[in-house]
Amino acid sequence: MEDEPATRSAVARGLAAAGFAVDEAADAAEAELFLAQRRYDAVVLDRRLPDESGDRVLARLRRRGERVPVLMLTALDRVSDRVSGLEGGADDYLVKPFAFEELVARLRALLRRATGTYQNPRFDDLELDRQAFAVRCASREVLLTPRELELLHALIQAQGRPVPAQALMDAAWPDPTEASEEALWAHLAHLRRKLRLAGSRVQVRCRRQVGYYLAPASGRGEGSSPGEGEGKGEEEAP
Repeated sequence: MEDEPATRSAVARGLAAAGFAVDEAADAAEAELFLAQRRYDAVVLDRRLPDESGDRVLARLRRRGERVPVLMLTALDRVSDRVSGLEGGADDYLVKPFAFEELVARLRALLRRATGTYQNPRFDDLELDRQAFAVRCASREVLLTPRELELLHALIQAQGRPVPAQALMDAAWPDPTEASEEALWAHLAHLRRKLRLAGSRVQVRCRRQVGYYLAPASGRGEGSSPGEGEGKGEEEAP
């Protein structure tokens, strides 16, 4: 639930690419309808909605006894504003403008606190540690940048299925004006080198006009170079 349509849609697309199931509400009335009809693991709520204050939506939610974790977004950054939001029933508070990586990290932290459990995403010999911004393979650990983290997470979530380039850009670039195919290729190239450094047999591969995916090589360090695909329209990427 966000008051700016473009920002709301970008956040929803990014969260979906990061592995969340997302319902996007344009205003308080639509949010109330969703909340009445469905159960959610977490709610991202803008404090300023087109038809009503997010504070009122949250107050009604808490009066009904709903304990779903709520992360509130706002442009108000005074300490008193943050305190009033938390005391009004919010579980966390994020000031605009924010980094999408931080939003995802805070959401995952809320879910961990709510369930008391969390498992690092895995694929083959890889384990992604989102808290440490690192990928592990056996005893080796390699640090990732926030964008590399989100790219690898989206690929691991797909479990070998191709992820379209646009979905990867939505996951790693919350501002669509900063995303490009060239930037995606460059970050995937860095990620691929880091996987090799970790000694992983997993490769980032590309299926032309479909997307990028993870696949174990037949032998450690093996794999085709661009243009030498192991099948028509397939190649190691970038």
